[in-house]
Amino acid sequence: MSKQNIPTVLRMALWRANGFKCWYCDQLIDYFDLQVDHIIAETTPAKRVEELITKLGLPSNFTLNSTLNLVPAHHRCNRKKSDIELPEQSLRHYFDLWRTKQPAVQKERERLEKQTANGKLLSLLASRIATGQLMLGEVLNAIQSSKPPHTKSSSSEPLVVCFSINVMELLESNTLPNDAPNEYPPLCDWLEKNLSDKVRTEITSPCVQTEPSGRNGETLSVRMAFWNLDVTALEKASLGDWQVLEVMPFSEIYEDGWDELFSRATVQAYHTIMQRDADRCPRCGGKGVSVRELTDYEHDEAYYIYECKECGWYDWTQ
Repeated sequence: MSKQNIPTVLRMALWRANGFKCWYCDQLIDYFDLQVDHIIAETTPAKRVEELITKLGLPSNFTLNSTLNLVPAHHRCNRKKSDIELPEQSLRHYFDLWRTKQPAVQKERERLEKQTANGKLLSLLASRIATGQLMLGEVLNAIQSSKPPHTKSSSSEPLVVCFSINVMELLESNTLPNDAPNEYPPLCDWLEKNLSDKVRTEITSPCVQTEPSGRNGETLSVRMAFWNLDVTALEKASLGDWQVLEVMPFSEIYEDGWDELFSRATVQAYHTIMQRDADRCPRCGGKGVSVRELTDYEHDEAYYIYECKECGWYDWTQ
């Protein structure tokens, strides 16, 4: 069992490198049930660790907190193993297998660190724009002026998060709010919107649902793509009974590109920022922005028109 706080990025990298499965029982792990275990227990005396390094042929720079010694595990499997020292034959077998997955652990760790760093920066920008410390127009101008000539606009590959919830268990639990429907189909619609609202409130990364939700009469699953996702924000988000079943790069699930999805996600993220301080102008910083809602009845779509009375700036979102 791990007595130290394993960073979120490393936890998720281990989880992904092992196919979202527990190292000990080989069953899938919901991310919120994920724990990190030390193959050689953390409490093993230093002298015994040195003996095992020699006997098992482990790298000379091996430590108890090396990624070679850290594996994803269910909470119950982690507790069952506890601080027990496994037989040397079992240890040798585990290390031989886990060693082959170390390149995948490193690759996932680097990918997630990049996404998280970008996500923290975007979160800071969004916060400063929303509070008026930074104007959106200034950010956009800085991006345009720093963009190298003759380069195509691009975005880093999004991560697709699969959320799942057992709808029938919720209905039987009698813990739903009074305004929640009490039948499966409408409750799925209600839960899907509730998840979308929670995610956009607590995670600032641009995100969008990638496909219609999965409904089998008992559970509900929703896949959402996140650009520059700060995975620590995902871990801290209050998502209630929702589980995270997998986190995958977009290209591992879909063959098509994500340009159209990114455009939709950007518009939605921009709309969210504007709603936080909708009467502040991103160009001049004035508080004279009016918002009008227009409806395109032919296509059954609503549009929001923003216009600044002070400098003439205007924009729209869907």
